[in-house]
Amino acid sequence: MGHFNWTILDELASRGSRATKAQNMGGLHAKRKETLSQFFTPAWVVKAAWSLISPAFAPGCRYRLLDNSIGAGSMFRFAQAEQHTLHGLDVDQELIDAVTDRLDAAGYQVDIKAIPMEDAVLGQYSAALINPPFSITLSSPNLTPFPGVTTFGKHGPHTSALSHEYALAQALDNADIVAAVVPRTTTQRLTAGELGDLDKRLVAVYRLPANAFTQENVVSVTTDLLIFGEPAQQAKWHDGGTLSPDALPSPLPTLLACREERMLKTKPVGAIGVDEGEPVVSLPVTGDTRVVMDRAGRHIKLTFHDAATEVRVKNALWESRLISNELHRYSPTTRYAGQYRLSLDAIVLQKDPMAALESVAARITEAGGNPTITAQLRHGVASLVKEHQQMSIPYGRWVYRKGTPSFSATAKRLAMIDKRQRTSVVAMGETVTALRSNDGFNVTTARGVFAMNHDAFFSLFDMEEQAASADYWEAIHPPIREHYPQRISQLEAQARALGLDRWLTWDFQLEDLCELAFRPVGGVCAWQMALGKTRLILALALLQPGKSLIVVKSRLVDELMRELALLKVPADHYQAITRASDLASLSKINIVSYESIRRPLNVKWPKLTLARRLKGRFANIYCDEGGLLSNAHSQQTQAVWSLGGKKHYVFDGTPMANYPRDMLPLACWTMGAERSYQPYSVDAGFMYPELFNSAYKQSKGRQEFHNHYVTMAWSTNEFHETGQGAKREIPKIRSAGLARFRQWLSPMVKRRVQQEPDVARHVSFPVPTLHEPIAVEWDIDHLVTYVQTVEEFADWYRDYQERTNADGKSLNLTIILQRLEACFKAANAPHTLSGVVAPYLPTTSKQRACIDLIVKEVGKGRRPIVFARNPSTLERLKRLLDSQGITSMVFTGAEGIKARTKRLNAEIREGDTQVMLASLGVTQDGLNLPEMNTFIFYNRSFKAREEFQGIFRLLRAAQTKDVYGYFLHLAGSLDDYQGQLIHWKALASESGLDYGEGMDDDAEFVHFDAVLQRFIASLPGLKDKIDNLRQRQRAA
Repeated sequence: MGHFNWTILDELASRGSRATKAQNMGGLHAKRKETLSQFFTPAWVVKAAWSLISPAFAPGCRYRLLDNSIGAGSMFRFAQAEQHTLHGLDVDQELIDAVTDRLDAAGYQVDIKAIPMEDAVLGQYSAALINPPFSITLSSPNLTPFPGVTTFGKHGPHTSALSHEYALAQALDNADIVAAVVPRTTTQRLTAGELGDLDKRLVAVYRLPANAFTQENVVSVTTDLLIFGEPAQQAKWHDGGTLSPDALPSPLPTLLACREERMLKTKPVGAIGVDEGEPVVSLPVTGDTRVVMDRAGRHIKLTFHDAATEVRVKNALWESRLISNELHRYSPTTRYAGQYRLSLDAIVLQKDPMAALESVAARITEAGGNPTITAQLRHGVASLVKEHQQMSIPYGRWVYRKGTPSFSATAKRLAMIDKRQRTSVVAMGETVTALRSNDGFNVTTARGVFAMNHDAFFSLFDMEEQAASADYWEAIHPPIREHYPQRISQLEAQARALGLDRWLTWDFQLEDLCELAFRPVGGVCAWQMALGKTRLILALALLQPGKSLIVVKSRLVDELMRELALLKVPADHYQAITRASDLASLSKINIVSYESIRRPLNVKWPKLTLARRLKGRFANIYCDEGGLLSNAHSQQTQAVWSLGGKKHYVFDGTPMANYPRDMLPLACWTMGAERSYQPYSVDAGFMYPELFNSAYKQSKGRQEFHNHYVTMAWSTNEFHETGQGAKREIPKIRSAGLARFRQWLSPMVKRRVQQEPDVARHVSFPVPTLHEPIAVEWDIDHLVTYVQTVEEFADWYRDYQERTNADGKSLNLTIILQRLEACFKAANAPHTLSGVVAPYLPTTSKQRACIDLIVKEVGKGRRPIVFARNPSTLERLKRLLDSQGITSMVFTGAEGIKARTKRLNAEIREGDTQVMLASLGVTQDGLNLPEMNTFIFYNRSFKAREEFQGIFRLLRAAQTKDVYGYFLHLAGSLDDYQGQLIHWKALASESGLDYGEGMDDDAEFVHFDAVLQRFIASLPGLKDKIDNLRQRQRAA
């Protein structure tokens, strides 16, 4: 350490070494607060760390060092004043002052601040040597997000972390080399890959003896010394064994390297909100008060020429800083109360946008500025007003109504239609006239006309019998052509000039093509299956200016290529992209799979995906089966978001197959987030007119969406913030928000259904006859196997509940479903069981019931398709059918796409095989089966989309027979819960997308945890049932 006598700093004792011991677990937290977990590092440990990293410091060169919990500077013990500059932070101001004074006096160049690590802003460093405080929970909105390290806290996502893990991640984020003393549990989490990708830079691990910190008043603690460098090329880090105070460790097998100080960007240690390196106002004071107001995307950009004017104007516009707290959280992009005065979307929402723009200029003038509104900004406001108008016009739309448009109804009791209006009272037995509206009904009484929503109306009134049995189709929105006849006619003329009318021969197809192309930004095409979606995508890609990218599932790439060839599109107009070399020259239409865009081009660079290479190269992006984007956290979704593009379209017949919240990510991708015409967002704020005046009351876009439409029994803040986290959600749109939800969807979703008049003029589709689920009784021995499996699950579930409750954690549904899989197998595929419970090999009652149903349908001249999840169950059913002399074909993913499609064509489409046995996973997309006319679900699904897609395989234009549907339920099994869940999800989707009636507010939804409790509670009854059945067998 040169000429500096380090014992001067050794005289500074740590808080931990001076503290008394905690006498019990209750006093441990208080003791940590007293000591700040401050324990200085023994000299021999520091010497060992320096011996490992110092070979990276070349003689004659200068290096910058960091310690983000510097304490008494122990980790810098062997630094040389002529070779190292010392940078650090700590929360102990008194200690920091003492250390800084001594190091300054010794000739060191230092930058040490009393700043908590959670609020620190750091620069770049050659190396970091750290021994951070252990096990203190950091909670701050200023934490830098580190995957696996930062977690959801009271300030939102990534606002909580353990002090030692965060210090390590922070050091690695800012330094080339890191030497860190950490608890051994952290080493275990790190090497298990639980701390994000931090382990990628781990070079070596050295264990410290349990008594290493004895002089710091710590009798025993298990810790390690970790060495990090550049991302490791070797397969495994070096295990250096246990260090000893009596000997230095052997040199590292890998030579470390770091940058010299002259190669690093200079940035002093600072705190968030106080950046000494980058002044907020950097202009000189010139007295030039000009302020140029220009357009920058969807915001106003201000250009100043004088520092004093800039300060006055920004203070006048922004007003005050907004800080999130536990009661109200702002989005990360909302920082100032007045910032939305510079948002063009907020300006567009004002009654007179140009007057609103002038008011911003007037405020600048009042603050002492001399504003100039550029022509580009005025044109930008006018163009966004036009965009708002074009994106707000609903698509043309038909909806199916039960009843008649107007009918008489009778009051069931004395009540008030609208509690806010005394004259709205109706007497029991009074007859009123009801006229349908988008929100429900307008009810005419002798005292006036009053509005009621759907559920409230039917709770109070009975419809006249004639109306109750009637139905009709209503055009609730006219085609966009009626609002913009010239623009739609231009698009139609362009489409006909390209010959697209020869592809889209049904008039509604060409009309919808023009409506979709009319949108300035994009939208969702939710045609039901079999209406010509594939040709519509291709036609839209040809019609729109610029290059287009169509993203599909991998098995559909070849199908689109064949369709383009069939339509005689010139070969140089389209191509499939499968590898980076295909990007050399792009065509008008480019087709790629979801799997391809998310896959790394080279394993050495996992973040360099094909999507990254495609970014910004296409004007238009089309996602087939784009409902998968509803999972905003999947790799496929993130890859699609990274593609860029001006216009985005989703094509999916079931875009809202599960919950109303599925629509939010689709809306944000296709129409944009926090916009005048699409106010919600996934991770930004909520847009509304009053924001122009103040953002003080603004909520996050996701939170507002949940408040308006999502029905929750309960949920965590994490779920409302990120869409991930614990919740109990009901698949139902809030009644109070149903009309608003439909209004929000109307300019976003172009919906067509098979039975509507515009479709029915050209083609007829069968309406399937759906039978109530068939309850199947158990075989006694099968029931015994099932009960044993349920008992094993019940024992595990009770233990899991106790452990999670003791740890203060919520139950993990994924883990529960994995364990529950054994119960599913025990019911539907007991021959596949393994482990504690022996497999049940005989044919089950459910399998016999399925065979009996197939035989019955075949006897009626029908061709059934059976859907099941387990391929081995389908093989069993085939053997049973063979014994009955009924021909069948098994269709599962065990066979390649081309091979199974060839067999499908030969045996089903061109052959006379009587029955198809299919797994749900391979019958989801792009498969037309009009040859089959009865569907049987051997087991149910948790996903409504899976069942819808399976059913619609049969509902094609080429279907010549009536279609029938059956569902098999084992009495008291999970089939009943799955059936209920699918039913509710279907009604939620119908009520939102198709203006269906939905579920009554007073209907009870049985939640999954309640099902589990009932499931477990049913065990005694099942055992009694077994005993009774055995007694009957013996008596017989």
